[in-house]
Amino acid sequence: MSELHIKGWLGTDYDGMVATSESKDNSSWDSKAIIKQVESFAEENGMTGKYKRGLGGRKSYIEDVSLRIYFTDKECTLDEAVESLLMFQFSGEVKTDIALRGYSEYTITGYSVEDFSIGGHDLEYEMSNHIGEYINFILEC
Repeated sequence: MSELHIKGWLGTDYDGMVATSESKDNSSWDSKAIIKQVESFAEENGMTGKYKRGLGGRKSYIEDVSLRIYFTDKECTLDEAVESLLMFQFSGEVKTDIALRGYSEYTITGYSVEDFSIGGHDLEYEMSNHIGEYINFILEC
């Protein structure tokens, strides 16, 4: 199983796509669009399949995907994000220095490369609600 771990501050790149940056100031010059990072990862690992779409068109996808996304108020490691989620699940509050702002998990067949969606969930839209927060994005294939 291959894993892609994207981390950084959520913002937008110069094309307006949801992207990560090492700094919180949302400067687009050093931002990397998440959709492009996933696409490169899939291509490098030979994971993209194609199926026919409409009149001779083809659509790229990745089969058997597990995706976990952690949003926090501060820069943190994946372990710290997981710890804050567990604290919240078991006690109802986060008793760490990091406040968990959101968590999503998808285990489903088929991540659409072109649409940046998984199981009908528009990831671009969902992540745009967390601009300015820190993200740990883990894609396992």
